[in-house]
Amino acid sequence: MNKDARAPSARRTTMPHQSFVNHEAAGSAAVVGFAALSLATLGTVPLIPWLVNMQGSHALLATTHVFVCALGAAYAIRGRLRPCLLVASVFPYCWLVLPSIFQISHVEAAWGDPGVTLDYSATIRAQGVLLLGQVSLLVGYLAAATRRRPPGERWEVDSAGRSRLLTMSVVLLLGAIALVPLVIGAAGGVGALFTSRQGFNQALASGGLSDGSSSAAALVKIVPSSLATSAAVLALWLVRNRAPQDERPYRAKVVAAVAAALLLVVANPFAFTRYLVLACFGAVAMSYFTPRKQLAAVAALGASLVAFLLAYPAANFFRTGTTSSTSGYLLATPDFDGFQQTINTVNYVDVEGISWASHIVSGLFFFVPRELWSAKAVPSAFPVAQERGYNFLNLSMPLPSEAYLDLGWIGVVLILGLLGGAWATLDRGWLDQTRLAVLAAYVAVAQVGLWRGPFGSLVPIFGFTIGLLLVATVLSGEGLGQRSRRRRASLTP
Repeated sequence: MNKDARAPSARRTTMPHQSFVNHEAAGSAAVVGFAALSLATLGTVPLIPWLVNMQGSHALLATTHVFVCALGAAYAIRGRLRPCLLVASVFPYCWLVLPSIFQISHVEAAWGDPGVTLDYSATIRAQGVLLLGQVSLLVGYLAAATRRRPPGERWEVDSAGRSRLLTMSVVLLLGAIALVPLVIGAAGGVGALFTSRQGFNQALASGGLSDGSSSAAALVKIVPSSLATSAAVLALWLVRNRAPQDERPYRAKVVAAVAAALLLVVANPFAFTRYLVLACFGAVAMSYFTPRKQLAAVAALGASLVAFLLAYPAANFFRTGTTSSTSGYLLATPDFDGFQQTINTVNYVDVEGISWASHIVSGLFFFVPRELWSAKAVPSAFPVAQERGYNFLNLSMPLPSEAYLDLGWIGVVLILGLLGGAWATLDRGWLDQTRLAVLAAYVAVAQVGLWRGPFGSLVPIFGFTIGLLLVATVLSGEGLGQRSRRRRASLTP
């Protein structure tokens, strides 16, 4: 009898809580939707003079793409900053959506190909590839981010683990310092490192290091900056997560300062690509400022728009000593060639068919020398450029376009969807301050290079750094929260 009397009471105590959760979720969705609509409006209204000069189907796909990017950006700054999703929403808007609208409406191509933007079939499918990639990434992200799970344990290591992290950061820094003479020698002196990227590359070519995929070239162009960046990120984690038992915290500060200063040599914008520079210095900035709160999220959104629309093309000055273009035609220059390369990719697949994941797989196994893997694919931009008849190969290959080249429409959904899930996991680690926060600080900004592509050319840079950070966080040992939880479990009868 007592049991029956208690049953209604138990049911009444659970229902209000469930109702509260549903109202809270609905309110959060409404806030995100309103913010997305506001951002989409702000991102679309200035484009109306261009949109009216496009066919209706082109304009519909373009405005839909704007809204999807706005929805991702709104979710990324909701309450707290989700850096991986923010960059994955803002950079495609600046680098793919805006240029596609301008190039179609003004009949201008990034590489000056006559009539390429007048091909209705190719341009509409190119827009479709890019939009499908953006939608797939956002769906994959939201599917992983909204999954119910307990919050992650904040990564806190004991004194022995902190000592190991500091030792590893020192070893990485010493490795980078040891390679500096090799970088200077390959450049032809310190002054040659601060002239232009063309001069630096010519010096490397004269020394037989023109093949960027060779081990010798990697020791000059990739390894030093990866070692210094990893050392700085790890040391800054120790600084920002100082423990009371740290007797000499200045050691980590010294390592971080020296590593950041070293990046001015081994990742300076005069000699190295803007993607490598952004990844290195952006990761250091993320690790130092650790932006997570609402105000920081809004500031990051504004800074990203300025960086990708203005600073990104302006950085071309360091490569040639001149800027790419001026005023309105900036969006139809080689700095914004992603949309045209997507058109070229669609046409290439029409002729040659898909590549059956050869470029993605070759990129993932970048560490296997070509001498041992004769069938290893060259970067995907190369065959597309050759089929187009270009006499230069240094072209972009947007990630959705490369997924389409390798596996068709299904590949776009699968690859970008998986990427969205991975970004959600990293953002959750960033917010919960788990050990994944160390990776998120780097990946959030490094993904710009992956979006630009080609995957096979840029993944060696980022894959090596991610590998170093993964090894360091694993070797540091268990977090204190994990250790105490495991100890409690072992004591439970």
